Amino acid sequence: MSDSSSPVLFEERKTQDGKNAIGVATLNAPKSLNSLTLEMIASLRGKLSEWKDRRDIAAIWLEGSGDKAFCAGGDIVKLFEAMKSQDQSYPQNFFEQEYSLDLSIHQLHKPVIVWGDGVVMGGGMGLMQGAKFRIVTERTTIAMPEITIGLYPDVGASYFLHKCPKPFGLFEALTGARLNSTDALKMNFADYFVPASEKSEVFTRLLQQSYKPTDEQNMMIVTDVLMNLPDAYAQQMPESMLDKHGAWIAKTFSKPRLSEIDASLRAHTTEDKWLSRSIAAYKGGSPTSASLIFEQLRRSQEWSLEEAFQNELAMSARCALSGEFLEGVRALLIDKDNQPRWIRPTLAEVTSEDVAKHFTMPNGKTLELRWMI
Repeated sequence: MSDSSSPVLFEERKTQDGKNAIGVATLNAPKSLNSLTLEMIASLRGKLSEWKDRRDIAAIWLEGSGDKAFCAGGDIVKLFEAMKSQDQSYPQNFFEQEYSLDLSIHQLHKPVIVWGDGVVMGGGMGLMQGAKFRIVTERTTIAMPEITIGLYPDVGASYFLHKCPKPFGLFEALTGARLNSTDALKMNFADYFVPASEKSEVFTRLLQQSYKPTDEQNMMIVTDVLMNLPDAYAQQMPESMLDKHGAWIAKTFSKPRLSEIDASLRAHTTEDKWLSRSIAAYKGGSPTSASLIFEQLRRSQEWSLEEAFQNELAMSARCALSGEFLEGVRALLIDKDNQPRWIRPTLAEVTSEDVAKHFTMPNGKTLELRWMI
């Protein structure tokens, strides 16, 4: 077991036959809702690199400490400080390291299981979406709310948002809607529902298996365990908000132009707290981000996973220079006045040139993904 003060705790839990182990990685920053720092990213990458080549590690389990969050995002405050001091190197390095970790999880052949209990947002989604087995609970809240801070859904969202039923990926990207576990499953953001109280039971079942010499065989074993969880678990799943509002969402976000979607969102009135909060997030968010998101999802329909991350490196580097990201973080997380003064306060003021430049790297350093092969 790692030192309790480590940014990520690592443990190897022996399976019942004593021949193998499940590697457990626990994000250990509960006060910040396990938000990712560069130190945490480096620690995770190092251990995953070790575990991927060890035959005695049959599977990898990733969770967050505490009961409030798996991971609420990245270390935005540190990014803010760097952007404010006009330090380009820190944000670029952060995104380079974060996306390399995310891509590594996608490409691991070993079974990776994420216990997505509590808040899963931003950087947490980057970790979770690369896993082969994504578990949610009745306490799960999943979202990609980057529009509210002048950013855009990154960490591979250019790829995984296209796995949502159309046009619900665009709905999530533009509104940052808070999704419960039922809706996370509907959006293909998760694979299994388990009540939070049954975590130890599921983990015990995994430890009781007789694992095999190959990752492919062990993938089948983990699949069999999770596919055969008690039917009673499903009785604790929350009501779907997407079912309740699905027809309106589908009609609104299928419109061919962002200006039409914008008009529908601004005209719509509802007493439903969940939907009104989602619409308010869009209306208060950055118009530059909205325009970038719309173009991002248009361009990325045919991108491979690697192309998605490579393009996001350029987009994020640009956002770190734009001033909108800086202002969004200031208003939402630093001063907390919730009154962002956007550089482009309306969609009409965002030009196609403003958007297009986000898809090319700023002059200077070229960012490169470094994943584990």
